[in-house]
Order: sequence, then C-alpha cells, then structure tokens
Amino acid sequence: MEIIHDIINNYPDIHFHFFSSNADAIIERLDKGLLDIGILLEPETSQRYDYQKLNLKETWGILMQNNSPLAQKEKLVFKDMSGIPMIIPNQTSNSRRFEQLFAEHNLSLDVVSTYNLIFNARLMVQAGIGYALCIGGLVPASTEHNLVFRPFEPLVTSNLYLFTKKYQVFSKAAKLFISRLGQELL
Repeated sequence: MEIIHDIINNYPDIHFHFFSSNADAIIERLDKGLLDIGILLEPETSQRYDYQKLNLKETWGILMQNNSPLAQKEKLVFKDMSGIPMIIPNQTSNSRRFEQLFAEHNLSLDVVSTYNLIFNARLMVQAGIGYALCIGGLVPASTEHNLVFRPFEPLVTSNLYLFTKKYQVFSKAAKLFISRLGQELL
C-alpha cells in the first residue's frame, strides 16, 4: 500500500482499481484481459503466465470465536482440527494443499462451507457456523467482533507471487507499478 500511496502522490492522474477474490477468479480475469496483474498466494503455475515470487509470506491458521476452547492456545496443531466444522477457502490450489496436510495427519476435513472473501467467512464464524481456515491479519483482532486468529505450529506459510499474462502489453502506469513492486518486494 505504501507503493500505491507514493505513486498516487507523485502521479495524481494514475488511479488504481482492485479486484479481490481467489486465485481462480483472478487468473480468469487475467486470461480475459480484465486485469493487468494479479498478486496470488502459492498459485499453480502455467506456461501461459509470467510470474515472480515476491519477498512476502502469509501465515495460515484458524479464525474462531474468542470464547472457543481453542482460543486459549497460542498456536494450533493439526490434531486440534479433528472433528470441528471448517470453513475453508474455495481456491483450488489452497484447498488441495490443506486436504493433503490434513491427510498426512490422518485427519479428514469436516467442511461445512467454503468462501472466496474473508468477510463472508468472518460472518460465518461470528454466527457459530464453524472455524475459518485463513491467513492471518485479514480480520483485525477486536473485541467488537469477538474473534481471534491462531496460527498453526509448525507454521504453515504461503509465498506471494506477482502474476501477469505472457506477452502482456502494459500501460505506462502498470509498468511503473510493476517496476516499483520489483524494487521493493523482489
């Protein structure tokens, strides 16, 4: 966000449009030419795209009600997830990754719902529907929402990648943004 702030201050005619969704929807929009770039968590790679790993990682864990017995723990192990109703991201690559991780620990996921934006998962957790598998920092800790995030131990992280369609012709503004990302995050 600091990069965007700096660009807007120095180039007031440049405007940004953000589209937030899962990797599947972002890739679809890249394919259709509706997005210049995508920033994705551990996407499945393809020869159709250029991509660069950014110097950023996200930490996975569980979003839960703060009165949950699991909220008393600082970190969660996969065994803690046994038999609890899970709300998981509907992004194909992450779903497969966690299905494999749970299988390695001889656990099956009790998936009661999926989501593409954390806002919806947050509402489901608040309503007592289940525990949301998500990355940390997306839902700020506050007593207003009565929710807490607990990371896994050992840590489960995902790298972030800058994705563009191969042979994409970029506007000067898009080139500037990509260049600044490269200077600060690669």
